[in-house]
Amino acid sequence: MTHDTQQVVLVTGAGSGIGRAITLSLARAGHQVYASMRDPRQRNRERSDALQRIAREESLAIEVLELDVLCETACRAAVDFVLAQRGRIDV
Repeated sequence: MTHDTQQVVLVTGAGSGIGRAITLSLARAGHQVYASMRDPRQRNRERSDALQRIAREESLAIEVLELDVLCETACRAAVDFVLAQRGRIDV
């Protein structure tokens, strides 16, 4: 996939269920995925580590970041981080 067709995607709830499935599906399709979840360094560390391990093994563009959708400050921080890194969020 060329850089022009690669989408920058922010997924919430990426630690499990539909969020995890969407993260892996979009990354495997060649998109840059920011996989967000609450507390990826402690409470959800195993889930975060598992996603990062898959990303390394399959050379996927997945970056895990912390985001609690119930906290406006956390939402703004996550969006600002992605915008600083990539300049846009497509999905």
